[in-house]
Amino acid sequence: MRPSLGEVSVALYGAWRLMRFDPNGLNYFDSTAEAFWKSFYAAIICLPGIAIVMLTTGSSEASLHAIISNCSAYLAGWLVLAVVVHGICDAIGQQAKFIGCIVAINWSNVLQTYLILPIAFLRSFEGTPGLWTIMFLGALLFMLVYEGYVFSRSLEISGLAAAGLVAVDFMISLLLKSIVNSP
Repeated sequence: MRPSLGEVSVALYGAWRLMRFDPNGLNYFDSTAEAFWKSFYAAIICLPGIAIVMLTTGSSEASLHAIISNCSAYLAGWLVLAVVVHGICDAIGQQAKFIGCIVAINWSNVLQTYLILPIAFLRSFEGTPGLWTIMFLGALLFMLVYEGYVFSRSLEISGLAAAGLVAVDFMISLLLKSIVNSP
């Protein structure tokens, strides 16, 4: 299912509001099965940015195979996170919040991707750590806080529990990357 341009615009506006730590941003997301599946279209919107970030932050030996493998791991991470969050929602009694959470997280990923992209690109021109590396790390930290905020607000859980979900998402990403990059 492909969302309309209007649906994408509304979802990205909701993600923008959440990025500003406005809990009313959640009001811009639907919590329907259709909205759930349409939110995975955000991964396709993110993919070019992710590929560029991988090229600019990876090793100088970025082959087409490595880029495809890492992008595949990235996309798989979206599905694995949804499965894991579903299990966690069942465990904490928040099943009704699951769809809204994933919809918000998926659309928020678009803003995260394109926030980091120009910084990663500019950082690639600098041979040694410096201002762009500090900005890159600051942006990564902000993205983790932002993701935690989306988890916290959408699932109505504590900041600590949301930090745990962010850590789970990070571990999923590392695990999938290590699988595709293993010899």
